Amino acid sequence: MLRETLQLTRSELAKLCDLSPSAIQGWEEKGGVPHGKVMERAAKALGVSVRYLVTGRREAPTSAPADPQAILEIIDRARKEIADLTGIPERHVQLKLKYLRW
Repeated sequence: MLRETLQLTRSELAKLCDLSPSAIQGWEEKGGVPHGKVMERAAKALGVSVRYLVTGRREAPTSAPADPQAILEIIDRARKEIADLTGIPERHVQLKLKYLRW
């Protein structure tokens, strides 16, 4: 269950969704499905799309690929931060990226 995977209690999720814990319990135990704005709040609180809540399937990215230069800048900043945090010289910090499709 996604809520448990995220280590959220029913009360915590209910608070994030502006609902009662019994509403969350109803969804989980009786198979109820939130609708409209409630579904949107639940998806946002859980960090997933509405589609994922409904289907259990992640969406493929719909945006255009990121600018390669922007990606290189992010990687460079990450290398510098890792070097600073660990005390390892930046030239020895290597990052390996792996693209996973949902």
